[in-house]
Amino acid sequence: MLNEFGEQLVVLDAHTSEQLAMGWGSQRRNWYGGEPGVPYVRIDGVYGVLGAGSCSGAANAYRPLIQSRLNAGGGLAPVSIEGVWLGDLARDVPQITARATFKLEDPVTLVNTSAFLVVLEDNVLNTFDHIVRKVYQEAVTLTSVGDSVVVEYTWDADWDDAEMLNVNCIAFIQNLSGNKEIYQVSKLEVVPDYTFTFNGRTASIPEGNGVADFTGTLVNIGDSADNITVDLNDTFGGWTVEFKVEGEADYHTEPSIVPLAIAGEIDVYLRVSTDDELRVGSGGLRFDSESSGRWQTNSVRIFNGTYAVLAVDDDRTRVTTAVYDALTGAGYLFDQWEAFTEHNDETPTTADLLGYDLVVWYQGISQGGFTAAEEQVIMDYMDSGRGLIFASQQLLNSATLGPIEEDYFGIASWTLNVQADSAFSAPGDPVGSGIAANMSYIEPEWFYDKADEVIPNAIGTTFLLNEVGESIGIRADNGTARCVFFSCALVAMDAGPTRIVIDNALRWIQGLPPNQQDVADDIARSQSTTMWRITPNPYSITRGPGTAAIRLRLSDEASRSPVTLDLLDLNGRLVRNLVQGALPAGISTATWDGRDVAGRPAGAGVYFVRFSTIEGDQNQRMVVIQ
Repeated sequence: MLNEFGEQLVVLDAHTSEQLAMGWGSQRRNWYGGEPGVPYVRIDGVYGVLGAGSCSGAANAYRPLIQSRLNAGGGLAPVSIEGVWLGDLARDVPQITARATFKLEDPVTLVNTSAFLVVLEDNVLNTFDHIVRKVYQEAVTLTSVGDSVVVEYTWDADWDDAEMLNVNCIAFIQNLSGNKEIYQVSKLEVVPDYTFTFNGRTASIPEGNGVADFTGTLVNIGDSADNITVDLNDTFGGWTVEFKVEGEADYHTEPSIVPLAIAGEIDVYLRVSTDDELRVGSGGLRFDSESSGRWQTNSVRIFNGTYAVLAVDDDRTRVTTAVYDALTGAGYLFDQWEAFTEHNDETPTTADLLGYDLVVWYQGISQGGFTAAEEQVIMDYMDSGRGLIFASQQLLNSATLGPIEEDYFGIASWTLNVQADSAFSAPGDPVGSGIAANMSYIEPEWFYDKADEVIPNAIGTTFLLNEVGESIGIRADNGTARCVFFSCALVAMDAGPTRIVIDNALRWIQGLPPNQQDVADDIARSQSTTMWRITPNPYSITRGPGTAAIRLRLSDEASRSPVTLDLLDLNGRLVRNLVQGALPAGISTATWDGRDVAGRPAGAGVYFVRFSTIEGDQNQRMVVIQ
């Protein structure tokens, strides 16, 4: 509806129950005479409508009434509204001030009338938009053409997540009697003062214990010179954080006051030094305007001890958790982009992608083809040297052979809907690694068997075949970036092979060898007790991840008796017991934090990990370095 009516439609969502409830919502409901159910909507104060059971049904009910209000009076309102708002956030409790001028334009008399100023917030709980947070009401009288009144109010922004990142203000004027008509509504403009944008908001330090540098530009967009105070908004959780402003000699932690002429701009640099902990940290800078009193924070994200991965779910019908489960199972930290449920059916822009080392982009069958803008986003991202995993059963149905198919996905031609009941890969392929997977399809139609045969061109290589030897997956290297393209339903595979191909695809894109041991973990037919591997090995006390992981598998028989996992030195002396007791059948992971039984850091050297079960002992060598 918002896309359809644009600026002519303003939505106020005043909750009357649960955690977003506010008193004004209940007052309005009672003032209109109560409500017959949920969702109940008042259109311009005149029409009350109960939602029609679905989004499309509700839209069909609302549409003619909205159009009727727009047609009333020839499409002209008797009152004009102009106004501004600003957030004075440099306080323990931030404040918002809104100011609007209501001017009578037509020869009517408005005497039993109130002006309203309303604060709205979007993206509340990552779900809700247009949520009413604050309201001010003031009686106004306008009797002659040209009469005007200024209404201004300041609120404390005292709700829990009040950081002004998603706040807007609107004003409207309403008849308090009769048909309770809203005469006019207007969005208020933010007082212009400055803008600041980081050139990239995401970085990675795959090995940990490194430095991430960010640069952004501060610009005065106000109508007068301003002094902007720049300070750290350090929430990185213990990492060393410093910044400097262009012209300053050294990085520091104290605030800087930056004088900016009209249209003046200056670069600001942020530097973060991490530790060896595997985690994602975020934090950034804070900017305060002397002119407007407004402040804002700008944040960046750092993936430490791992590559920065973005998983884009472009299914447009539902969340596809199988890809997320595969990334988690392969040990990756990642961000999620849920196009349908969290981003109003919008896919990422180039700015959203830049900074991520790797993007996993999944489309369900219901998505359809790319728009030209989406194609350009992906090509721009790969032109920056970053890699992509792309999976779709629908993209090629509406595509013609063009630059993205040829020069980025490595496709020469295709045949639609050849289907795939199974998926196979040659043992030596760096992505497929010899997987043999069943493909399971379920209702509804997005999960149907719609795999396409894709023929690689000179930059592409087939890595995945269906049961009759038709190519259903291509890996491509155009010399700047690498792409792994699936023309089958990636999430129709068994969970183990899905994790294997995603893990190895990401590793191949980064130029790393495939994780062959993972293949043995998940596609080996044997269910015998095994200690598979230790990761990382060698393990660094000072620079490695916080813990080393030891992957284990127990047979049904071995799980019925106690097991022991010990770390021993070269002389066979116990350094640390890691497991003592029962473990379930199947796969388990034990960890070691680099310390001995007394809690002291273990010294550098060679150790042995011994796994003892009723079926016998297994040993693996482990190297520890500083």
